[in-house]
Amino acid sequence: MKKTLTLLTLFAIVIIQGCKLSDKHKPVYDLTKAFPGMQAMETRGLSDDEISIGKRICNAIKVKRVRFETLTNQEHKLLLSAESKSCTTSNFTNLGDFKAVLDNSNSTDMEYRTTARTDNFQEVITDASFPISAYCKAFFDDTKKVSNSVFEGEYKYIFVFKTIKNAGDTFDAYEMSRYNRNSKGEYSLQYAENNSIYTNAIQVGNSNLVGVERTRERFNTCKIADQYSVYRETFKSALTSFGN
Repeated sequence: MKKTLTLLTLFAIVIIQGCKLSDKHKPVYDLTKAFPGMQAMETRGLSDDEISIGKRICNAIKVKRVRFETLTNQEHKLLLSAESKSCTTSNFTNLGDFKAVLDNSNSTDMEYRTTARTDNFQEVITDASFPISAYCKAFFDDTKKVSNSVFEGEYKYIFVFKTIKNAGDTFDAYEMSRYNRNSKGEYSLQYAENNSIYTNAIQVGNSNLVGVERTRERFNTCKIADQYSVYRETFKSALTSFGN
């Protein structure tokens, strides 16, 4: 999931005047396929509401990165739960709870490490994590016109910034769908992520945990059309203070 993006590429692909694409990146057909509960759409400019949500998310994950960088490596732990759905089933299987430790030995690529699972989300989402890093750069620059799409090589990432409700509470979240471009210039859906973030201390109950991922989902396509698999993680609690 880890990628790096040069500063030049960031300026070139995210910030677009008048929300227009070059001919090189215009797909030859509409992106009409999406995973259940997620949106499929063409490239467009982000709405004012989406930009506000995106700014809150980027601010929170930047605060988290700065704090996590100061912590003693592999000293702080989270309790997470996991569940999954295979290509051929419609119900989720509870995979149980597991502990993950924060590894910040590389401040630009921090990870949640565990010996309990091999398929967990390892990457700590921060303002430096591609492809959301492209948006955080644009938002911090207070750019007025921002596309919902990021291009990197043959890949196209489409974002939706949104809020979700759970038990009466509202959380900031985003969808990210990755499409692959073939030799004909046609895009096909590869996978998608659906992530919600704690963007204020009241939500998570600890100011040291602002920016932590509340829920993370990864949708993958299957060999048979209209089938898909899902892996989901949910934050349950912090097992340490995440303070210095």
